[in-house]
Amino acid sequence: MSKILKMTTNYTALNVHEKIDLLLEQIEAIKGLLEKNQPPTASPQTLNLENAIAFMANEGYPLSKSSFYKLTSTSGIPFRRFGGKLMFDRDELLQWCKSKSIKDDARINVIRNLAMIANKKR
Repeated sequence: MSKILKMTTNYTALNVHEKIDLLLEQIEAIKGLLEKNQPPTASPQTLNLENAIAFMANEGYPLSKSSFYKLTSTSGIPFRRFGGKLMFDRDELLQWCKSKSIKDDARINVIRNLAMIANKKR
């Protein structure tokens, strides 16, 4: 709360200069609040290994560093090399995750089919 506003309980008793000072303080306070609430800046499209690990974890696909290395050595995950460093594209990583994910319905159907086949063999 403003120093001027704390000093007086009657806003109408302030002179014009005090009212202007009060308004400027309030504007600065509002600007500070707005700056704190700014949305995070967009992440870059191309990610290095550490950022790719963090990105995947934030998207709900946690993979360890060793898993990333294994997947890149077998070309199991989309990646590029730039200056000897591994680089990943955000969209390609998400598309890869979706292609590797199995819907629960499909998983249940596979289990049911396996159970039916097992029962028929008895």
